[in-house]
Amino acid sequence: MAANSCRGIATSAIWKVTYWAWRTTLAPILTHILVCFLALVMWRTLQHWMQTWGLGTAPRKLLEEMAEVHSLDVVLPTRTGREICLRTISRPEKHLAILLQRLGLPLPNRSKRIQNVVQTFTLKIKISSKTGTSKI
Repeated sequence: MAANSCRGIATSAIWKVTYWAWRTTLAPILTHILVCFLALVMWRTLQHWMQTWGLGTAPRKLLEEMAEVHSLDVVLPTRTGREICLRTISRPEKHLAILLQRLGLPLPNRSKRIQNVVQTFTLKIKISSKTGTSKI
């Protein structure tokens, strides 16, 4: 009987050490590998897309050109207390506009009204006076 309980404790301790090793070393490493792999896939996809459109195979140059396009969110308060959020995008120079047209990426012509990205909600809790339990 004592041997079985010791085996259970040993197994539990091994599991805890293994889990600790997983959380502190292996999980972050695998996460990093996944992120790097996804970045490589996106890079190669952009390279292939550029090659398909006859724009060469230099995604870095394309991304440097795209850095000239800026987006700005304008928040306008109203008298009623609500806010109007407008997204505006800068006008690119002529060479960048031609590049975007060849890639089939049109920029919007006017400001776009956007909703709040983070939804807020209220949690109503009813507490029963008889049992003292709470209900959502």
